[in-house]
Amino acid sequence: MHENEIFNIGKELLDKGEIFSLVSVVDAPGSSPGKPGFKMLVKENGETIGTVGGGNLEFILTKEAVKAIKEEKPKLFKTELKDIGMSCGGSVVAFIDVIGVKDRIYIFGAGHVGYSLYKFLKSLPFKIFVIDDREEFAKSERFPDAVVYKEDMVEFSKKLEIKDRDFIVIVSRTHTIDFGVAKEILKKEKYPFYLGLIASKNKAKEFKDKLKNEGFPLEKIEKIHSPIGVDIKANTPDEIAISIIAEIINVKNS
Repeated sequence: MHENEIFNIGKELLDKGEIFSLVSVVDAPGSSPGKPGFKMLVKENGETIGTVGGGNLEFILTKEAVKAIKEEKPKLFKTELKDIGMSCGGSVVAFIDVIGVKDRIYIFGAGHVGYSLYKFLKSLPFKIFVIDDREEFAKSERFPDAVVYKEDMVEFSKKLEIKDRDFIVIVSRTHTIDFGVAKEILKKEKYPFYLGLIASKNKAKEFKDKLKNEGFPLEKIEKIHSPIGVDIKANTPDEIAISIIAEIINVKNS
């Protein structure tokens, strides 16, 4: 397959919002079925487009590419072909890039503010997750461009694995849930790129004082954006969502 075809298909995948790997043979000293410049796209499900030489080399590179997608990290792959059961006698160096990775944003609360956030965020380069335990709110048809979890929000936050570029927005229906989710996020070793908690100034101070009293590190508490959003005197759910997104964009691009 010609290189232009590979790139055109890659663009189609990007337009669909898919994440995939681009595997490129960088060097191939000695005898190898894969030559420098050979390229292959690998989708999340392991489907491949193009070739890097076939055989066990391609099989192993496909597995490595799927793993890279899962980890959302590019990698350099080096091997002697004899070490992977090929008798060619050469070696291969391949670069596995991960394309289409989006910053993840978790919205805890699928009510009015949560829905307004989703409505505006879906046109921005985020992978959106919505969490709520209410069946009437946590519906995929209500959030068609998001991953929706109908689960207890505090329990979900306990098992959430935070990544470097994760954005957490806590806008649930009660302060108790908000506080419970925030506590679980703060317990994690890795701090999210952004953590915002909806609250008035008085309630935000109360939350932060409680967190201090429970022994959470001050440097973590001070990173919480609460009251959440840019102060634009927002009142309606849409206005509140716009103020939150303005703050997120400012943090994201700083």
